[in-house]
Amino acid sequence: MQKIFWFLLLATVVWGAIMQVEMAGYVKQPSRFGTELPPDCANKKTPPIAQIELSKTSACFASLIGPMKSTSPDATADGPENLRLAVRNTHEDYAFITLYWLTFLAFAWVLGKTDPRTRWLGAAVAILITVAAGLDLRENQLMLAGFCQIKEGNLNFVTSGVVSTVKWCVFGAATTALGIHCFVAEKLRLRKVIGGLLAVSGLLTLVGTLACKNPIPIGLFIAMPIALVSYFPWRRPKGKVVATFLIYAYLLRFPIINGLLLAVVLPAGYFYAPSIFYGLFDAMVPFSFFLICFAAFLLAIIIMITARITLAYAPDRFDDVSDTRPWVRSSWWPTILFSLLAVPMVVMTWRGSLSDPFSAWLRVAGVVLAALAALAFLYATAQFHAWLEETAGSNTVCFIYPPFRGLNAHGAPPNALSTGTAEAMDRVLPGNLDAGYIRQQIVGGKTELVLRSGHRVGTIALIATLLIYAVVGYFTSPSSRISNPAAMFYVLLLLCLLTWFFSGVAFFLDKLRVPVLTAVLGISMVLAAGWRTDHVFELHPLQSVVSVQDPSHVIDAWANFRKREQAPIVVVATAGGGIRASAWTTEVLTGLADDCESADGTQNAFTSSVVLISSVSGGSEGAMYFAGWYDGNGNTDPKQSGTIFDESARTDLGAVGWGLVYPDLLRTVPGVNFLVPQNFDRGSALEREWVTHWKSHAAPPQLSEWNDDVGRGTRPAVIFNATISETGNRFMAATTGLYEQPAEGRPAALQFFPTFTKEDMDVSTAARVSATFPFVSPMSRPDTDLKYAQLHLGDGGYYDNSGLLSALQWLMGAGPKLKGHPVYLVIIDAMSSEKSAGGVWSWQRQIVAPVGTLLAVRTSSQETRADIELHATMDDLGFNPEIQDKIKPVYFHYSADDRAPLSWHLLRTQREDIVTQWKSHQPSKYEPEMLQDLHCSVAGK
Repeated sequence: MQKIFWFLLLATVVWGAIMQVEMAGYVKQPSRFGTELPPDCANKKTPPIAQIELSKTSACFASLIGPMKSTSPDATADGPENLRLAVRNTHEDYAFITLYWLTFLAFAWVLGKTDPRTRWLGAAVAILITVAAGLDLRENQLMLAGFCQIKEGNLNFVTSGVVSTVKWCVFGAATTALGIHCFVAEKLRLRKVIGGLLAVSGLLTLVGTLACKNPIPIGLFIAMPIALVSYFPWRRPKGKVVATFLIYAYLLRFPIINGLLLAVVLPAGYFYAPSIFYGLFDAMVPFSFFLICFAAFLLAIIIMITARITLAYAPDRFDDVSDTRPWVRSSWWPTILFSLLAVPMVVMTWRGSLSDPFSAWLRVAGVVLAALAALAFLYATAQFHAWLEETAGSNTVCFIYPPFRGLNAHGAPPNALSTGTAEAMDRVLPGNLDAGYIRQQIVGGKTELVLRSGHRVGTIALIATLLIYAVVGYFTSPSSRISNPAAMFYVLLLLCLLTWFFSGVAFFLDKLRVPVLTAVLGISMVLAAGWRTDHVFELHPLQSVVSVQDPSHVIDAWANFRKREQAPIVVVATAGGGIRASAWTTEVLTGLADDCESADGTQNAFTSSVVLISSVSGGSEGAMYFAGWYDGNGNTDPKQSGTIFDESARTDLGAVGWGLVYPDLLRTVPGVNFLVPQNFDRGSALEREWVTHWKSHAAPPQLSEWNDDVGRGTRPAVIFNATISETGNRFMAATTGLYEQPAEGRPAALQFFPTFTKEDMDVSTAARVSATFPFVSPMSRPDTDLKYAQLHLGDGGYYDNSGLLSALQWLMGAGPKLKGHPVYLVIIDAMSSEKSAGGVWSWQRQIVAPVGTLLAVRTSSQETRADIELHATMDDLGFNPEIQDKIKPVYFHYSADDRAPLSWHLLRTQREDIVTQWKSHQPSKYEPEMLQDLHCSVAGK
């Protein structure tokens, strides 16, 4: 029972710590919401979740959460975030209630066994803690109901204040009784200290709850870690044992690291980096859900195989542990325990896929089939390994496999393979010649040296993994008809391969005392010069001479074709932000087009007024789909407006995962990399996925085609903004020229067509290069022989994440041509998030502070600079009295939170949220005027 108590205590401490860490993001200064706390609220020094629990009025309860909607420019968005944190913490509290209830009962049982005369105190503890747990459950029910009422805008509901007050009092009494029980029953001084701390903590909790609405269980937080040490159920390890443990921990570092990645780091990313991990855990369809679960179980099995081979052979390889033999006996328990590493991944995938409409039964079936498939993998490798054994009855590495019935080596009795320990493992003659690599065996009366059985197992399992890798890669490639699985599957598949690689390399290099990561890095740097590891994007021969139109000629061509001499001009600047920015861009632009259908059914009043689109990063994908909506006659089919949004919101992250695990991984393997074209990578896979979604185009158009359309006035000019990695300058793949006045000695921004006079580029490539989100897609260079143009291009957001700079330069170049035209600058972006309030730093935080400041400055300086540039351009153009007051910014801000995706996948709920935000958005200052000027059939919302 003491062991059970210790594990329960450990689980309670860990789970409680996790809940406390998660609540660190809760805003503790409600006065920032613009309202003071009601006088009947709890003590301000009380933790926020306890304040909510003890709230006796709905006004106090709601004020602690904060406003759910921004009612003024100064209002914060912390209310919804606080609500989300509080709801999640309350759900997690159900598990915590179960843990602390069982811990108290187990502790009382252990103390009763120590001193039977005090069992009556244990009974009192059991009764009190059971009552407290029951009240805690009722408290959670009332709190969750209150959260629902707040979300719906209802501030008249029953709070948990009275129940919570009684709960804390009963909990304090239970803690006091447990402390007295421990103090009386135990004889060791340290354990009496634990009892004293518990008793004092219980009294403080009772008094604090009644006197100042502030329960103070701090003594409990001190006593529980001490109890973990004092009640440790095993003998204290001595120096030799600790040293041996550290040696084995080092030898097993790669299985341990990958196990932590599988069971802890990746699942935790769902909570701590939701903008990245939400999309990874969304399986979308049942088959993808099955693949993710299978990959998780497969990775757990690979970790088991590599770890147990290392454990078994370590005594033969290292003198420091030669007198130890780790327990590696064959049984089902290792397989079951290692398979538990996959459970958090399965749970988070289940949770992350809740927005997709496939039933719980399909999910259960997916988990069961995935577990069976992983077990079939293990059985197949065991069967094949047994078949390869040369010597009948020889003892194989049975410690890796569960005791499968019927497995034998060339007719050996089944039991011959289900026995044995590491000492008897695959040894035919006494002694080993190899320190864990080869062994002696007798075949036909002759002694032979053969590879040891464990390495055969590893080789067979590795080959089986590579077969799975090859089959999945073939059937889910961009050229196949099967859609890509969710990106998390490819992440887990990559971890499977890395586990094999690093564990295998470490097995051989550890004997030589060579650091694995240093060796791999050094070898890769030596061989890098001869490897074809660079990334390039494809260019096409230019079919005819391209004449790029400057801004004034673009306006002339547009006015002549549209027959709109004095009509308004719409210039669009759309910012970055991954697929969220792409979908928001198309939702805004097609939404305006839907609101602005012309009365006579000919030209659309909005789309026929758009003259320029300047885009960055994710906005470039949306701009590509929107500009591709125009046909050769300059018209847009209103029936396709919904299709445009669907194209921009379709998930592309699976294609990126495929590109990472296949062409990009293979290009790092010497010898194999020469088979992978340099223009075939995860960036090209992403681009191919975009083109697959682009229903109106069988093949991607080229920039020269769109440039010709701009010259005729049938399509708006586009500027896809990117950043040159080598120089930090802008790169623009554009169908229009720009006004430029570079400073003395500084190079101007690089434009595609003036630089590349004999080559062309796909529009999809231009958009993809602009959207080179860090690490998601690679920085690539043009496939050209021009030495000065072999520059690597990154995301346009490095230089300007709004797209405003190029749009303003274009307006400066238009100059007098804007005469008589009202100009509306449509700015599509996400609403700026509130800056951090700051806090206390440690010396470790000081080390990373320069990098953090650099990243923060990049964002904040761009926002400030864009605002200054906008007003400076308006003032500059305003010097011309004929243009003055003609440029009017129209803002369309998306209210994003920390869960808004930054990569290439949208949850179904996030898609719906984008549509909802468009339908419910409040028109900015000049939006009604723009709609009225365009003579729209719907003038405003």
